[in-house]
Amino acid sequence: RGLFVVREHAFTQDHALAQVAKRVPNAVVCLLTALRFHELTTQQPADVWIALPEKARRPKLEYPRLRVSRFSGAAFTQGIEVKRIEGVPVRIYSAAKSVADCFKYRNKIGLDVAIEALRDFTRRHRGRAGDLARFARIDVLVLDDWGLTPLTEAQRQDLLEVLEDRDGTRSTIITSQLPRDQWHDYLGEPTVADAILDRVVHRAVAI
Repeated sequence: RGLFVVREHAFTQDHALAQVAKRVPNAVVCLLTALRFHELTTQQPADVWIALPEKARRPKLEYPRLRVSRFSGAAFTQGIEVKRIEGVPVRIYSAAKSVADCFKYRNKIGLDVAIEALRDFTRRHRGRAGDLARFARIDVLVLDDWGLTPLTEAQRQDLLEVLEDRDGTRSTIITSQLPRDQWHDYLGEPTVADAILDRVVHRAVAI
């Protein structure tokens, strides 16, 4: 048993993905391998990273080596694209879904890798923060157009509560055309502004 190709078959750099798709048709290429496919990382993973439903049987492949992540519900089914590689339909998560997943799984792949992917995504796909927000859900909160309209007192308090709940446990992405040194004035009430920025700025990475 095995996979065979004709002698004239033209191999590509993504040949391993085609092999996996043939042997594990319910898998979705994800995380580091998806980032590499979308050219959103400098990493060159030795294994093929795939997502499978929680109750799916783990595939037994000697080659290519697999890194299996278990996704469930919408986290598994949303954002799937089908790419033809060497004539084989390969299921792979979209660029936006892959970046959002990397922040969810940052302890597995490294926060530096997730940040690099986000930087590359924002350069290549300008104006698509909404796609990130759609896939990130509550694990990665995207605050788009920060500073566009004034906040009421109730909105400031709500924002503080949300950020306080997420502080140190989940990721928050803020996009804004307002210079960061003007955020304190934008937030208004000094005490609340200090508390909000303390939870936003100190461990932030500017892109």
